[in-house]
Amino acid sequence: MSEAIPPPYATLGDALTDQARRNPDGDALIFSERRATYAELDQRADAIARALIAQGIGPQERIAALARNSDRYAELMFGAARADIVLLTFNWRLARPEIEYIAADAHLRAIFYDPDFAEEARNLQRLHPGLLLISFDEGFEHFRTSAPSDIQLPAIDAHNPTLLLYTSGTTGRPKGVLIGHYTILVNLAQLHAGQGPGQTQTDDIVLLSPPLFHVGGLCILVGAIIFGLPTIILAEAKVPDMVAAIEQHCITRAVIIPSLMPQIVAAALSGARLQSLRTILYGMSPIPEPVLLEMIKIWGCNFAQSYGMTEACGSVTILAPGDHYAGSPHLTAAGRALPDVAMEIRRPDGSAADIGEAGEVVLKTPALAVGLIQDGKVTPIPLSDGWYETGDVGFLDDQGYLFLRDRKKDMIISGGENIYSVEVESVLTDHPDVERVAVIGIPSDIWGEEVKAVVIARPGTSPDAAAIIAFARERMAAYKAPKSVDFVSELPVTSVGKLAKNVLRERYWAGKDRRIN
Repeated sequence: MSEAIPPPYATLGDALTDQARRNPDGDALIFSERRATYAELDQRADAIARALIAQGIGPQERIAALARNSDRYAELMFGAARADIVLLTFNWRLARPEIEYIAADAHLRAIFYDPDFAEEARNLQRLHPGLLLISFDEGFEHFRTSAPSDIQLPAIDAHNPTLLLYTSGTTGRPKGVLIGHYTILVNLAQLHAGQGPGQTQTDDIVLLSPPLFHVGGLCILVGAIIFGLPTIILAEAKVPDMVAAIEQHCITRAVIIPSLMPQIVAAALSGARLQSLRTILYGMSPIPEPVLLEMIKIWGCNFAQSYGMTEACGSVTILAPGDHYAGSPHLTAAGRALPDVAMEIRRPDGSAADIGEAGEVVLKTPALAVGLIQDGKVTPIPLSDGWYETGDVGFLDDQGYLFLRDRKKDMIISGGENIYSVEVESVLTDHPDVERVAVIGIPSDIWGEEVKAVVIARPGTSPDAAAIIAFARERMAAYKAPKSVDFVSELPVTSVGKLAKNVLRERYWAGKDRRIN
């Protein structure tokens, strides 16, 4: 792995200061009817930093935002960064016990909240007397202007944490991931360099709809600030709001999560004016190839997919615009490693896998997070011989493209054969009567485990199990095809919408000491 691509700035605050100097009157943030220029955003970040310091919150202490996306949320992020204070971005979809656990684990000093979450914020204050509460609706403006202007702001170490994101794993307690100024800025430099013709342009208009409690949403915001671009912020990623924003502001650059793409396609086919889009980025989950090809046909713009994880501060691969065309052999790939990211595939014994052989994806990147918080303790990111083990299963082809096959824990072993559920799901998703599907391993007295598909049928259809099994067997090895199919009205998901296979498996493994055979 070569030396890291140098980020254009040392800290988030430096990026904002430079853009305020270069483009003081340019729009920085647009949220509903509110606008802030770069000069205004710079001034507000300074004021918030001083207000936080005036409250006695010291360097590297932690505050939180419990809120949907907004311009004030963004202001708080840059203000905290200027004060050398770490901002926890709460996933507001979490249940109360999860929020309580995270707040206690992070040792928070203050919470900034939307009125919708006032009850949750007050509950945390009851549990932690002395916790400062500030409403983004009622108290934020007063808080921002409450401190004397002569309070000195601290010097910032570029490698200090500035953001804290708690992952929502399907097992065990969540863990906090500490993101530093350097790590987020170097990752954005890697991502920009890897996109080719999809690189950010100086006249782009950016849509921020993914939540700021995800590293993807945070990277969109910081990336726009680095280039001095206007960012249109949506409270949530709702397709009608996204379409309206694209039409009103002539959005040129947007991240669209795959689950929303069919609705975006439908809006375009119904006459929505979305032609201003020239770069669409996607990721987080697989996308059916027909939907992607339809979008490419409709827009003819640059498409790019990234794969990554919070611990690597976002992206580690990119499937560049040049790989997005009908007939591309890499259209279903996760892309190639970003510049300065080293990637290998490892067998269970730790040896390197051959080209085309599936195994665990391991990597090295200069954008690795600063550390983890769990049970109140800060620890380094765990490495194995200097490599980060992702827990994802995939293979590399002879051109270095990564094809993901599963999460390591979701592998099914049937009759001694390894079966990757994502591969089976990808085939079954193409069945015209399948709306959504989850593939899991269930106990088998003969094979150890056997493949089961749990299917939500497309509205207006009545598929039968035999037809779906036959469909799969026509398209893959018989041992990979499901042996049985259950039909359900809904599938369990985590708080961020990911399939909760551990919950799904539970009914089939009840009474078993182990969840594998």
